[in-house]
Amino acid sequence: MMGRTLVARFKGELWLGSATMLTPLISIVANLIGAHYISPAEMGLFQTVMLITSYSAFFHCGVFNGFGRSLPISLGRGDNIKAQILLNSCWTTAKIVSAADILLSTGIIIYFAVHGYHAIYYWAMIAVLVLGALDPLSAPLDCVYRSCGRNKELGFRLAGQNAIALATGLLPCAFGLMGLVASRILQSISRLILLLFRAPLKPKGRGTWDDTKHLARSGFPLLLAGTLYGYFSIADRSIVASMMSLKDVGNLNLAGLVVNALQFVPLSISALLYPRIGTQYGRCGTSLGLRRYFWISLGLNLVAIVPMAAVAYFAIRPLTMAFLPKYSEGIAAAQIGSLGSIGFAFYGVSGIIAVVRRNTLYITFIACCLCAIWVLGAYLVKAGYGIEGVALARAAGVWLLCLFTVPYAFYLTTQDIRA
Repeated sequence: MMGRTLVARFKGELWLGSATMLTPLISIVANLIGAHYISPAEMGLFQTVMLITSYSAFFHCGVFNGFGRSLPISLGRGDNIKAQILLNSCWTTAKIVSAADILLSTGIIIYFAVHGYHAIYYWAMIAVLVLGALDPLSAPLDCVYRSCGRNKELGFRLAGQNAIALATGLLPCAFGLMGLVASRILQSISRLILLLFRAPLKPKGRGTWDDTKHLARSGFPLLLAGTLYGYFSIADRSIVASMMSLKDVGNLNLAGLVVNALQFVPLSISALLYPRIGTQYGRCGTSLGLRRYFWISLGLNLVAIVPMAAVAYFAIRPLTMAFLPKYSEGIAAAQIGSLGSIGFAFYGVSGIIAVVRRNTLYITFIACCLCAIWVLGAYLVKAGYGIEGVALARAAGVWLLCLFTVPYAFYLTTQDIRA
């Protein structure tokens, strides 16, 4: 009876969690299919061009981050009118960001044309342009579902996205790199359509400038943390792209596939719990009431990531030699990345830092870890360790950040920080 009660109570979370857990598996399958039909050099070119989307992630000036924090708090207080105004303001910002991304991508395409770049660069840039145009519009809608507790509905949509990702992941079999570009474009389009369909809250106006400024002010520290962590996540690829060949970037992609798949689980657990942390903070009004979520977040992440990282470490070599022998030069880097991924257990508890707005020290430490990755990675490349040295630098950075974040988040739950 108790088991049925728990299942009924957390049915939405279970559905969303199940769909979320399938996402990295489908992503691995789709990317492995793509890698099988795309050479390391072509994959390296695509991955290098896609860095543009990561380095332009600051265009919203913190509004998306502020929305992710403020919406669940407003809903937790029962202020639905304020929640609608916040959504309107965030949506207007999303459209501006979309336009800015389109202009940036168009400018880069013109640059490639003027300097006579190979046509393959244009295909890659088409993906950058479409993702830059549509993904900013999807971000606020995803937050709406999570903040409104519509986990079951979001789970259905994520399941649809997974099906589309799996189906379009077959396109490289026939079209190579162009198929990969088409797959990314179709996934971005379908995500936006699915999130817009019967969304629990929809934008109904432009919002207000004051609320936009409020979201930017409250979200800018989170933007700094998020953007720095985004740069932290792509530092290894950036180092290899700037110091080594496109083929090396392609071989490092094997490590990227492993790390991205492993970190998606703690990221998803954090995304599920973050709105609950915000709602709880809005209800109880003090950080002392968040201790329970500290242990839940840390425990769930450790239980998920440790066995997955262990399995990945031992499975990488035989699977690569069987299905992706031309990427064999990336095996050692991928194994290093799998062990470093255990440090991603800090993801869940980092939400406490964001909710109580004690980000300065956290942001500073992310910046320090980012610098450490670049310095150590560049040194190891020059010392002849190649992509393995870069992977080791990335793993060291993840563990350093974990060893800081976990005790700092726990410390915040011992302080009476008012909402």
